[in-house]
Amino acid sequence: MKKKISIIILITIIFTQALAQLGAPKEDLLELLSVKYVKTVLGYTNGKNFDFSFTERGKSLMLINGTTVLNENNIELLTEMIVKSTGYDSIAEKVAQFFTTQAADLNGKGQQSIDLAEYRLLVEVSGGNPLYELKYSLEVLEIPQENFLKSDRAIGPEDAKYVIREFSDFECPFCAKFAAEGFPQIKEKLISRGDVRFEYHHFPLISIHQNAFAAAEASECVAAAKVDDFWAFHDALFENGQAWSKLEDPNPYFVRLAKDLGLESDSVKQCLENRSTAISIDDAYNQAGGVLGIRGTPTLFINGFKVLDINNIDNYLKIMKMIDGFDDE
Repeated sequence: MKKKISIIILITIIFTQALAQLGAPKEDLLELLSVKYVKTVLGYTNGKNFDFSFTERGKSLMLINGTTVLNENNIELLTEMIVKSTGYDSIAEKVAQFFTTQAADLNGKGQQSIDLAEYRLLVEVSGGNPLYELKYSLEVLEIPQENFLKSDRAIGPEDAKYVIREFSDFECPFCAKFAAEGFPQIKEKLISRGDVRFEYHHFPLISIHQNAFAAAEASECVAAAKVDDFWAFHDALFENGQAWSKLEDPNPYFVRLAKDLGLESDSVKQCLENRSTAISIDDAYNQAGGVLGIRGTPTLFINGFKVLDINNIDNYLKIMKMIDGFDDE
C-alpha cells in the first residue's frame, strides 16, 4: 500500500511557477538540463548511475521514470530534473535537502507518494551499502474524465475539445474572487473561441459554510424554472454573499433576490420549500469530495488536468497547449 507523505516543500510552490516542461515536448526539457545526457536503448544516462526515461502522449511529456544512487552529484541532478520538469524553481533547496536528509527514513519503506501541486512524485529508497539507491517517477496528475459528473450548468458546445470544470461554493470568498476576476477572462478569451466549454459543479463546504448548501439548492431551483437564469443568479449570490451568508434561514432572501433580478420567484419559493434539488446537490458534493478527492474551493480542471493560479489565463493556455500535443498520438 502506498503511503502519502507530507513535506514542507509542498506548501510554498503553488504560485511561484516558472515554465514547466512536463506537458511540453521532451526535447524542451533535455535542452534545459545542465548535463548533456547520453541516449541509451531505454532512455538517457550520465554514465554515473543517473538514468531516466520518458513517457509521452503524442508530443507531450507526461511521465519521467528514473533510477540513481543518492550521492551529492546525483542529488543535484535529481533536484534539477524535478525543478525543471515542474517549473517550481523555489523548491530547489528544499528538494535537495529532502533527499539528503530523508533517505535513511525512507529506506525499505516501499513506494512513497508526494504531491507537488498538479504533479505527483513517487519515490522508493533501498540499499545503503554504502549509498542509498532511488527509484522515482514524476508525472502529470490526470483525473479520468469519466469520473466527472455531467453538469447542466454550462456555457459552450457539448462537443468542445476543452472542458473547464469549476468546483465551487457560493459562500467561499475565493470563489467570489474567481467569479469576479477569473471567470470574466475565461468567457472573453476562451469560451468565445468556440472550442471551450465551461461547467459549474456544486461543492458546498458544509463543515465551514452554514448556508452554502442552501445557496446551491436555490441556484438549482432558479435553473429549474429557466435554465439560462442560473448564471444571473450565480453572479448575484457571489456579489451579495455578505447579505445572506450568516442568516439563520437564508431561503426568504434567495426568493427576494430572484424576484429583484426579475426571475421566476414563486416557483423558486416552492422548490426551496420542497427541497426539490437537495438530492442533486448532495450527489455532486459526494462525487467531488469522495470520488475526485477535492478538498477546497474553487478547484478547476481542464479536461482531467488541475489548473493552478486560476485567475491567470496563461495557466489555462498552458494546459490547452499540452492537450494539443496529444493530437499526434
